[in-house]
Amino acid sequence: MARLALVALTLALAGCVDALAALEDCSVEEPRQASLDAAGATRLAIDAGAGRLEVRGVPGAATVEVRGTACAPDPERLATVELRTERRGDTLYVETVFAEDVPGERRLSLSIDAPASLAVTVEDGSGETIVRGVAAVSIDDGSGAVEVREIAGDVEVSDGSGSVTLTGVGGGVTVDDGSGDLEIADVGGDVVVDDDGSGGIEIAGVGGSVTIGEDGSGGISARDVRGDFTLRRDGSGGVEVDADGRVSLPED
Repeated sequence: MARLALVALTLALAGCVDALAALEDCSVEEPRQASLDAAGATRLAIDAGAGRLEVRGVPGAATVEVRGTACAPDPERLATVELRTERRGDTLYVETVFAEDVPGERRLSLSIDAPASLAVTVEDGSGETIVRGVAAVSIDDGSGAVEVREIAGDVEVSDGSGSVTLTGVGGGVTVDDGSGDLEIADVGGDVVVDDDGSGGIEIAGVGGSVTIGEDGSGGISARDVRGDFTLRRDGSGGVEVDADGRVSLPED
């Protein structure tokens, strides 16, 4: 009986190893690309699953150019990774599609050049996300680092895990952050951090006020804030503030 149990356990472990190997293998690659006429468009909506995403705003551009690299364990599963684009009204859509119930690691990394006049919204599953040089940005990110730079208008980020860096924002910033360090710098308007789970917060160069609703753990540093600074609830970690306006901290 003990021998049978050992054999069964060995087979089960072998199956787990094979499954993990399949999940980690993404060695077969193939390019994906598309182009969209951006005349009259005001918004670019991106729905990305697993893979790196980079969006660059190009002044004067008339099209959205999408270049991608898909990967999977083999050609058959690679064929289940799609790049779809369409236009509805004044909104351009870019979507990565992965067929359901197909095992093995699959990713589609995208590099997108878009007119700098577009507002960009991103729904992202996992992988690094970089957006720079567009009119406004809204990101809903599952995991992976987020980097946003040189944005003319407002920035909104909801992030599950991974570091978040936001710099050079002409409008205001709103962030809901799960875990990972948060860095915000050179913002023309107000900064609102609704909730920060864990990780340090560094804020520098804010033209308006800073409001942090709730901070779980990690230090907070806010420098060169032209308006008020408000921290409503704080878990653990030191707080350093340099603000021209009123500073409001929770009672110990």
